[in-house]
Amino acid sequence: ETMEVTLKTEVEAGASGFSVTGGGNEGIFIKKVLKESPASKIFSLREGDQLLSATIFFDNIKYEDALKILQYSEPYRVQFSLKRKIAGKEELEHIHSAAQYKKERISQEKELSESIPEETLHVSGKAISEEDRETLIVSQRIGRSKRPKKDRLSWPKFQSIKNKRILGHRRSHSTSDAYEPAIQDISPTSTDTE
Repeated sequence: ETMEVTLKTEVEAGASGFSVTGGGNEGIFIKKVLKESPASKIFSLREGDQLLSATIFFDNIKYEDALKILQYSEPYRVQFSLKRKIAGKEELEHIHSAAQYKKERISQEKELSESIPEETLHVSGKAISEEDRETLIVSQRIGRSKRPKKDRLSWPKFQSIKNKRILGHRRSHSTSDAYEPAIQDISPTSTDTE
C-alpha cells in the first residue's frame, strides 16, 4: 500500500544535478536525478517526486538575481517571509487589522461565490469546477487584469531579391551630391575624330 507524504528538504545551496518535466495543471515533477549530485546526496530528490514549491532565500543574493527571480514569479502564486521593524502598538494593531480584513474578504468571496447562479459559470461552453469558480470570483472582485500576452514583434516585409539582378556598383553620394541632379558620366570608348 502506497502513501503520499509531503517532505521539506534542508536549506542548502547548490541545488543541481536533476531535471524536471511537466507544467501547467499537471505540476512539475523530478524527471531524472544524477547519482552523486547535490540533488541526490543533499536534497534526497527521487525521480517521480512532485515539486510543490521552492523557497529561495534572499540573504547574500545579488540584486540582479533577486530582481529576475521576482519578475519571473509575478504570474504565479507566491508567499513571502518578511522581517519588518514596527514602531509601537499602533502599527502592530494596523498589521492585525490588515490580517483581519483579509480573513473577512476571503469569507465574503466565498459567500458571493456560493450565491452566483450556475448559468453564469460557463466559459466557452465548459462548466467550471467549484475551485475554478472561487478563483473566477476572486479575480472579478479584486479586479486583477489578465496576465499580459507576450509582446508580438512585427517585422517589416521586404521584397525578395533572389531573382533580381544587381546592376553594377552604386556610388554613394555625399550630402551635397544628393541634392544635385544626377549627371551621367559617359566616357567615350571611341571618338568620331579617329
